[in-house]
Amino acid sequence: MSDVIQFNEKHKWCGCFGYVANEKKGRYMIAVAIPQKGTAYIFATKEEFDIVGKTNLVLAD
Repeated sequence: MSDVIQFNEKHKWCGCFGYVANEKKGRYMIAVAIPQKGTAYIFATKEEFDIVGKTNLVLAD
């Protein structure tokens, strides 16, 4: 299970959705899917996003 987040107005990616890929010492690595390009990994603090749900990650073949 992973948290689904939305960046808030404190982050330049405001409005974008992603999921928490990793957390270390209060810094979160957020994975944001970019259609037909891949995945962007963006670092943020807890204050820069809101948790909107949870997801089960399914890895593609």
